[in-house]
Amino acid sequence: MTVNNRILAIRSGVHNYSSHYVLPMVIGAWCFLAFLISNIGPSPSEVYAAKNALEHKSVLSEEDVNYFEALLGDSGNATTFDYINAVFIIALKVIKNLKENLVINFLMFLICIALIYWYFRFRIMAYLFFDREKQIVYTWRKGRVAACRFENIGFREKTVGLRLFLYGEKKKAGNGYTYKEVEFLVQPSEAMFFNQKRDNNLLLAQLFAFMDEGKQAVIKSSSFERKLPKTWQAKDKKPEDFDARLDEILKHEHDLPGLYLKRLI
Repeated sequence: MTVNNRILAIRSGVHNYSSHYVLPMVIGAWCFLAFLISNIGPSPSEVYAAKNALEHKSVLSEEDVNYFEALLGDSGNATTFDYINAVFIIALKVIKNLKENLVINFLMFLICIALIYWYFRFRIMAYLFFDREKQIVYTWRKGRVAACRFENIGFREKTVGLRLFLYGEKKKAGNGYTYKEVEFLVQPSEAMFFNQKRDNNLLLAQLFAFMDEGKQAVIKSSSFERKLPKTWQAKDKKPEDFDARLDEILKHEHDLPGLYLKRLI
């Protein structure tokens, strides 16, 4: 995403998460809600039965006549509003079924709103920054910092992409933070699935070339910056006291190779 004399920055695979996972869930939820709402009204068989019943009013009770007339409405088309009006005002005997339908629709509506909120508030995680001057790689996620020196970074190639392992903050304790290995997914092909091993080759070659030789091994121009697509997503803010917390992590990150080996075993 960014290359200059000091920094090479790459973005995490989580950047694609909202468009590949959250957005389809939002669309699916609203489509399902539309389907539920469309089924609130009377079925064609109910409309047909109501019309036939009103042709024989003499054998019907006054309550039934009122119900069928309210169901068909003034237009005789039996709209959803007519159906709700008939059930709530006239036909109390079937109100339980309608209430259940309305409750289900209302809960589905809340789910749709929650998914939309999740989509628009989904935070884009910070880049992974390779700092050649300090010989470290660092980033942050949800207010927690992760980093390690170049020689201690771990990586594994997977079907879904390249997994990088850094040393990061786990949780805050009384005398500071506890630490653990932290995994970050990188997807050079920008595909959530069906990545191939060769998709990682160019990225790995560029990372190693930058760490060993610097910017000139990656780009010819003085600097490079790729802009993110315009989205409504919020960005993960840089944590407070970042530099001090980064220095503290680097005091302990030599434990990372041992933790990484335990994870493999």
